[in-house]
Amino acid sequence: MLGASGNFGTNVADVIEQRGHTVVRASRSTGVDAVAGKGLARAFEGADAVVDALHINTFGARKSVPFFTAAAGNVASAAHEQGVSRIVCLSIAGAADPRVNGGFDYYKGKAVQESIYQQAPVPSTTVRSTQ
Repeated sequence: MLGASGNFGTNVADVIEQRGHTVVRASRSTGVDAVAGKGLARAFEGADAVVDALHINTFGARKSVPFFTAAAGNVASAAHEQGVSRIVCLSIAGAADPRVNGGFDYYKGKAVQESIYQQAPVPSTTVRSTQ
């Protein structure tokens, strides 16, 4: 699971484990950098699914769009190469709607992330949550 060391990701990883699944908590501290594409193949070996709960601390599109573009592209490629069956993208309700993301630049990055996963060679599910 990517982003499993953050607030949202930690809670999601805990719930997945409580339901009896094995979770690999991939993060920069474990040698995985989704933006740089480092360590993803190793982290995804034998995985049935990849959960992306990645986050970047910014409110602007100038940082969020390149971050999510690189990370989602690298994750999709590595998941495909490792034969992962599904990518689950944890996103934000309304992020892909231009009427919403026009006022929230961070959402523009999430919209790009969703789009990349929807077009990936690995089937994906996007979970759009609210606070």
